[in-house]
This record gives sequence, structure tokens and C-alpha cells, in this order.
Amino acid sequence: MNYLIGQTSIAHTYGNVTCAVVEWIKHQFPLNHFRSVVVSSSIAYKEINLFTGNRSFFKKKRPILYIKPRIELNDSEMFMQGTLLTSRITDSFVDVDVNNLQAFMEGKNKEFYTMFLLNRMRMYFDVFMIFDTRISQLNNAIYFSNMVRQERPFMIETCLESLIPEQIITMISKDNNIPIFDDNGSVSPFMEFMNSQSHYPVTYKLKNSSGTDEFFRFYPVNLDTTIVNFNVDDGDKKEMVEDIYPITFSVMCDFNTAGLYYYFSKKNTIIDFDTSIRLEDNGKIIPIFTVSNLFNYNIPTGFNIYTSSMYMVESNIYEDVLDISPLFSDETLTLIKYHKDNSLSYNLFLKFRVLKNNVELDESEFEVNIDTMKLTTKKVNIDSTYRLIIYINTQYANELVKRLYNLEVEK
Repeated sequence: MNYLIGQTSIAHTYGNVTCAVVEWIKHQFPLNHFRSVVVSSSIAYKEINLFTGNRSFFKKKRPILYIKPRIELNDSEMFMQGTLLTSRITDSFVDVDVNNLQAFMEGKNKEFYTMFLLNRMRMYFDVFMIFDTRISQLNNAIYFSNMVRQERPFMIETCLESLIPEQIITMISKDNNIPIFDDNGSVSPFMEFMNSQSHYPVTYKLKNSSGTDEFFRFYPVNLDTTIVNFNVDDGDKKEMVEDIYPITFSVMCDFNTAGLYYYFSKKNTIIDFDTSIRLEDNGKIIPIFTVSNLFNYNIPTGFNIYTSSMYMVESNIYEDVLDISPLFSDETLTLIKYHKDNSLSYNLFLKFRVLKNNVELDESEFEVNIDTMKLTTKKVNIDSTYRLIIYINTQYANELVKRLYNLEVEK
């Protein structure tokens, strides 16, 4: 059995967990409670002092929520740390020893396997809440203390998405003779194949003009969470025009994720690839917000999810335009052409929704042009994760496809 090892992206993992924790903190307060939310995109290795360094965010509208992610490596106190389940004990390069690997994909004829090495990781989030008055600070401190337990662990149930290494994706395509993009530039057949072989849903991020196509393993996870070092400061006026009244605490999160992905195959094509350490572009985390109920989110009656793809906007310009043609299979394109030629509404079999993090956009905030295969998103935010969910009326589509292909045969 030949094998290939690929490393996942720690920048995506940290960014994914950061988005989940930030959303959880915001959810503990009334909607739009914080007028400014600032999340650092760089990772710290020790606690930071709010009153040192760059304090430009103090000028933002208050209340301010400022969050700084911090990592903790090799912490012996973590649950299952150093065990066979979460750590490499045996030799990584003994291909027959897969006892501590977790199943991901399996070929129907067992001609290939994709597995991953489970890691247990810990992150801290140093949280600062800035208020204008002492009374506002105290009100929020008492409210949060009553809403959330302190110094005692609890679980945040959520879902995360783990980046599947590019070489693993390439090998799945090459080894099974299924191109990532077919002759029409569609990723749909490849996505359908991967999901048919996988124990987990596989999600896809659409490529914009400056980005790359990426594939993810979607999985449920419990964030083992503890609020520590909760503190209500007396206020500060150091070099400030006005008083600031902060609340500070740290959120400690332990969680399971993939460290390495393995691809095993009976074929010899795998020898063309080599194991490599992933190099991140700019040392920043990559924020990805995962929607926990993505696959049962408000599905229209009579419809099923056709595909769900995330995308990132390139800048905070008013509108972002994205090519969505890779999402449609040949059969779906045939249906689209039939409706266009016969002046029928696409709404008969297709519906679209766009999520900005976990908030559904109003129909006035985005536009899908099927004729040009373009998605236009309005009033965008570069720090948000967007998802296009396409629903299809499966019964209507299947019956129409059969009728159309029978007509072609008769001709």
C-alpha cells in the first residue's frame, strides 16, 4: 500500500476557531450590543497589555469588543494530551501502522483510503470590553457574570472546517481519474465523487481573482471552554482624552482537529508526490466562519441542497462579483438552457441564499445572474465569511432531465 502525507493549514484552523468563539461571545449579549468589534488577525504567544503599544482602536465607537487570539502548545494539562488518540506515538513512516489514524474517505472497492491524525489543541482569547462610564462597565460585568460561569469548564457545540491539503486533493483526482474541474470547468462531479466516498461532508471555497480553490472536511466539535482571569478595571486615563472602563478576561478553548492527512492507495502513481510542510502566506490567521446547521438550514419545501460554497470578498468595495459557473454540472446546465430557451423562470427548480457569517442576506443585498453565471454581493465586508447555498427541486429536475434526454435519443 503506497501512501502520501499532507499537512493541513494551522492558519485556517486557528481562524476557524476564532470566528466560532467571537460569535459565541457576541451571542451572550443583546443583538448589536457592541458598536465596534475588533479581532486581531495575528497570533500572540503571551498575554498582552491593553494599555501598551498601538491603542488606536480606543477611538472607535463604544462599547468596544477587542479580542486577541493566543496559542498554547504542548500543554500537559489538556484532556487526552500525549495519548495514542491525539498524538503521534509510533513511526509516521510505517505505512502499515494506522491504528491512531481516523477514517475520512474510503473507496467503494477499498482501492484507496484517506485518513487523518487527530490533534488536541488549545487556544486562548484575551478579551477586552471597553465602556464609557463606570456604571455601564459594572452593569455589563454583572450581566456577563450571571450569564456565563467563571473558572469552570463548559462546552460550546459548533462545527469546524479543516482544510484538506492540496496534494491530497490532487492525488484523489489523479488516482481515481476524476478531474477536479471537468471539460466545462465544473467542480460539481469531483465534489459529488468525494462526498460519495467520505464519512464527513466535504465543502468547497470558490476561487476569486486573487485566491485559490480550497476543499474542507466539515465536522462537528465540542470546544472545551473555560472563562479565566475575569477582571473589572477601575478605569484608565493614561494619555487618553477621556476615561475608559474595561472588562478583561480570557477564554481558554481545547478542541480536536486534524494535524496531518494521509492518502493510501494500491496504485503506484502516488510516488510522484512528496511530503512537505505547509507554508502560510503572511503569518496571519485566516478567519472562516462555519455555519453549524449548514446542511439543514431553512431548506425550502420541495427542494434539497444542490451545493454550498464559501467565498471571500477581495476588499471592502461596495460590490463584489464572483464567477459561479464551476458549481453547475452538465445536467444542471442543460436544465438552465431549457428554461432560458423556453422563457421559463429558473425559480421553478433553483433557489439561492447567501449567508454572511451566520446571517442570511436579504435578496436586495445580493444578485445571482444565471445567464452570466455571476454572483454580485453588495455592501461587503472583507472580514466576513460568505456562503452561497443553491437549492434544487430534485423531483422536478430529475423528471425534466429524463424527458429532455429521451427527446435527444428520439431525435
